[in-house]
Amino acid sequence: TQSRSSAASDVYKRQVILARAGLERTGRLGEIAESLDVDVLMPAPAQGALALECRTADREIVDILRKIDHPVSHARAVAERAVLNELEAGCTAPVAAYATVSDSGELTLRAGVFAVDGSRQLLETATATVDKADELGRKVAAALLERGAHEVMGLSLIHI
Repeated sequence: TQSRSSAASDVYKRQVILARAGLERTGRLGEIAESLDVDVLMPAPAQGALALECRTADREIVDILRKIDHPVSHARAVAERAVLNELEAGCTAPVAAYATVSDSGELTLRAGVFAVDGSRQLLETATATVDKADELGRKVAAALLERGAHEVMGLSLIHI
């Protein structure tokens, strides 16, 4: 017989969502039951982006960091973070954003806000050039705000 605790543990193991990148790094891709596409589960803005900071006066470090910057990833993260900033939402707000860059250099941003109980969602998509990443994010957020983003997110915007 199986104990209640053991049965609950088995159910939990079947329902956990893990980052694919982590499973890949640990050699466990074969254990994946399903990979969720961004159309099914859009990530939080700039999810997985790595940011490095340094003093602007430290020119040597600034130059090193510029060399390792990846312009496409940088533009994607800037666009996604601009949505969050324009919405004046924190990292726990029910906001998602995902930017892609085409082979021709077009930056497309899809973002959404969600009711905590899942009852409502608003989605917006727009495209711009990579050099307009911040502007694109603000434009998408403005469209969400115009459609009632703050009402949809409700009390989740209260910063504690």
